[in-house]
Amino acid sequence: MFVYTGGDSDTWVNEILTDKKHGKVIKLMDLVEKREEEEVEGMEEEKDEDHHHDDEEEHDHDHEGEKEEEVEYDEHVWTSLANEQIILKKLSNALIEIDPKHQATLKTNTNAYIKQVAQLEQEIKTIVDQSKTKQLVFGDRFPLLYFVKEYGLDYRAAFAGCSEQSEPSAKTLSYLIDYVRKHDVKIVFAIELSNQNVAKTIASETGAKVRTFYTMHNVSAKDYNNHETYVSLTKRNIKVLKEALL
Repeated sequence: MFVYTGGDSDTWVNEILTDKKHGKVIKLMDLVEKREEEEVEGMEEEKDEDHHHDDEEEHDHDHEGEKEEEVEYDEHVWTSLANEQIILKKLSNALIEIDPKHQATLKTNTNAYIKQVAQLEQEIKTIVDQSKTKQLVFGDRFPLLYFVKEYGLDYRAAFAGCSEQSEPSAKTLSYLIDYVRKHDVKIVFAIELSNQNVAKTIASETGAKVRTFYTMHNVSAKDYNNHETYVSLTKRNIKVLKEALL
C-alpha cells in the first residue's frame, strides 16, 4: 500500500505511480473534506513564479470559453484531530482489504488509537471553550489551517503553510509585532525543525515567549528514535496551547 498526502509538494508522486508494483494507492486529501488555502492579514504574500500557467494553454481555454481559475487546497489535512480519526479508520479499512486474515487485530488497534485521538480532541475543545483569547501567532510557516478551523481559533502568521520563504519583509514583521502588542499575546509559536528566528525576533520586541507547535509534517531524528507518535506530539501541543490560551 502506497500512502501520500497529495498536495503540491507531492507532484513527484505522479512520476512513480506508473509502476504497477506499488499496490493500493491512497491519497490522504481524498479521504476528508478539503479546505481552500487562505492568506490572512499580515501574512507574507506568496510569489507568483510557481503559479504561472502555459500561455498557449490558457489561450486555448479562453477560445473555448472554459478557462477556470484553479482552486488551491491546503494539504495538511491531518492537523485536524477530527480528520485524523477519519484517516485512521479509512487506512485501517484499506489494510483489512489487503490483509483480511488480521482483520480483528487491525480493528482492535485502530479503535484503540482513534479513542486516544478523540480524547485529545475533547481536551483541546475544553481548553478553547475555557480560553481567555482565541488568537494564535506564528512567527513561522502556518500549516495548521485545518486545526484552527476545527476549534474556531483566529491566527496570524509570517508565511503560508507551504511557503518556501524564510525571511519576512519589514512590513510583515512589523505587523506581527504590533499585533502581539495590541492583543497582549503571551506566546509566539514556531513549528518543529524551524530555526525559530522570526518567532524569536517578535518575542524579543514584545516580551512574549517562544514555544514549538508540532505539525507532524516531519519529526526530528531524536523524536523518531524515541518513537514519538501523533498522540505524544499532540500532548506537547496541548501543553503549549494551555500557555497561549488560558
